[in-house]
Amino acid sequence: PLNPPQNGYFVNGYCGNKKFNACGYDCFYGYSLKGMPIRECDYLDENSTILGWTGEEPYCESIKNTNKF
Repeated sequence: PLNPPQNGYFVNGYCGNKKFNACGYDCFYGYSLKGMPIRECDYLDENSTILGWTGEEPYCESIKNTNKF
């Protein structure tokens, strides 16, 4: 099963392990999502009967204050 990223969450509040499920990610205030915002549950390849998640797990990166005066 998928887990939300550290300092982030699933857009729908959860993510189920069923074929064609799509899981959206976002980050808490002060963090920026790095990577794909959506992953889908599908067969690992065309000859497979094993389900897996597309793409790589995204992560949340701290937004640093970059005010330059």
